[in-house]
Amino acid sequence: MRKVNIYLKSIKGQDYEYSILYAIHDIFSNMIKNFEEKYPQYKLTNWYQVKLFAHILKNSIPHFQKMHSEYLNKQNPKNILIEKYKPQAYEIFKGTYKQNRKEKIAANILNDFLLKAIFATLKDSLSRNITNNLKALHPEFQSKNELCRKVMQDLRKERNFEKYIMYITEPQKSLESWVENYVSDYCMKRNSEGKSILGIEANDIFIYKVTQLIECVKKKQGNNEISFEVWLKKFNKAAEEIISLSDTLFNMFDMKEVEVKDMNYFRTEIIKSLETLKTSQETVLDNWNLKELNSVNKPPHTLICDSILGCMMQCPMCYVICSCTIEHPGKKHTAPRHYPQALSGMHNSKTKKLDLESCNELMLSDRSFGCPDSGMKYVKYKNYKSVNKYYASWSIAADNSLEPSLYWKWVLAQFSEQFVEHWSKHLLKHKDFGYKLKYTNIPLEWKSIKEEEVDESLRIMFQ
Repeated sequence: MRKVNIYLKSIKGQDYEYSILYAIHDIFSNMIKNFEEKYPQYKLTNWYQVKLFAHILKNSIPHFQKMHSEYLNKQNPKNILIEKYKPQAYEIFKGTYKQNRKEKIAANILNDFLLKAIFATLKDSLSRNITNNLKALHPEFQSKNELCRKVMQDLRKERNFEKYIMYITEPQKSLESWVENYVSDYCMKRNSEGKSILGIEANDIFIYKVTQLIECVKKKQGNNEISFEVWLKKFNKAAEEIISLSDTLFNMFDMKEVEVKDMNYFRTEIIKSLETLKTSQETVLDNWNLKELNSVNKPPHTLICDSILGCMMQCPMCYVICSCTIEHPGKKHTAPRHYPQALSGMHNSKTKKLDLESCNELMLSDRSFGCPDSGMKYVKYKNYKSVNKYYASWSIAADNSLEPSLYWKWVLAQFSEQFVEHWSKHLLKHKDFGYKLKYTNIPLEWKSIKEEEVDESLRIMFQ
């Protein structure tokens, strides 16, 4: 019985159904099985089992009745509305009990609703404001080229091979992660008073929205000749231009029950409550953190990336990203200069060494490549478009002058062994390869490239 009771109490928010009986029967069957295994000297007859199961079901009836009653109450539209507007109903009850003026009660209900709407609007406005501030102050948030240049420069300074691999193989994830981290650090910077940029910005927007609503109340002046219903209709329309109202103001009031006769007093009470909000919420907003900012539909890092990244498709051979700053269905993917193919693990199948040439250089050669995309059949680089539609969607310039940039030459010189080891792990796992790469001979001039030359190369690359 105890196990059955525990099971019944665990069922929440659903009506009685036959599957519950089947579950009880399974519990009962396991109980009988366990008993007979523990006490093999005893045998429970079928008659006894039927009687015992009937007894369990009889004792379960109160649970079923309660379950059914709670389910019906939960589905009752009237009860749903009561639950939704319980705070407003409580205000009406308090006002009636204390003999408060109904105008003040109505003002309190309206202000509670407005406060929630202000906070909902605040988060979206905050996200947009921070985005605009960052884009105005930092060139890397103004264009795709500048963002890539900045990220690649930071990668050079940090010298973290795993982060390089992410940038090469998952560039969108890498860029978005960099932007998100930058935005987080920016928002949580604190001034001499210990206030974060996020908190200061949130307070500024909050006070601005409240001030707008106060002006709106003053403009929509009520007098005792205008009905509460007419005033509310006009105010609702005006407030929608300031804050996002998830519901109409009429849904908070039963016009047959609300008796607001002194409109001047009602309006004064709203203004007093809104003025109080300017200071009462300051501490709350000062303590806001990234959780609140990231809870919006589109936080700043998403807005920034959506506005500048554009097409993020990658060359199927070297993994360079398409340079187009907007989505361009039906048009070719392009990149001004392709990567050395070693970055993506492309290698000579005979020497088993990574290829140091760029796609641009290889387009002028008679060399061929084979990969899973081609069914491991060898295809001349100049005929790369014949592999499949995605290869054909790329336009790759055949140009010997477009050799790998100094930046990527420096990267390969710094991490040549790590690249060999990284791509060897992938090849060993792949059914079409199953072998390790040999260490690549990096040209001596690549190893002598200075960091200043690398940074200058980045500047030229993204002019």
